Amino acid sequence: MKLEKFIESNKSSFEEELPEGIWAKIDKELPKKKSSFLVIKPAYIRIAAGVLICLSIGYWFGKSGRNQEGQFSEIASENKSMALFSSQIKEKQESLQILTKENPELGKAFLNEIGQLQTNFKYLEEQLKSNPNHDQIVEAMIQNLRWQLELLEKQTTIARKFENKTMM
Repeated sequence: MKLEKFIESNKSSFEEELPEGIWAKIDKELPKKKSSFLVIKPAYIRIAAGVLICLSIGYWFGKSGRNQEGQFSEIASENKSMALFSSQIKEKQESLQILTKENPELGKAFLNEIGQLQTNFKYLEEQLKSNPNHDQIVEAMIQNLRWQLELLEKQTTIARKFENKTMM
């Protein structure tokens, strides 16, 4: 408190007028330092920043493109698997129809058994459209096709055995 009063009362004695140009004179007398650090002009900084941004964007697009490419090849592979299973199932169904032509009741029983798997497959196809977890659904679809093929092979074996018994 006393210091503040002292400064307020003696403020005029602390103020002093400096001669004009004194700061310029002091600046001239100061020793000049040569910078040993590499001086970079602002234009070079802008160019380097632009190049860095372009490289970063190119890297990002390249990386995301490879991921999508891998996904597309995986989807294509899964579609090939499903197409292969579907064609094999169709062949087995046709041969099974020929084998059960003589015994339509056996054919109806076989159709009932495989009908449930086909219904489940259609349900999975519907789920594929709306469900975000495509990988698991596609795997389930492929597994369903495998089961259909296995069932048809067993049914074909049974039909052949049944046909052989009736021929004897």
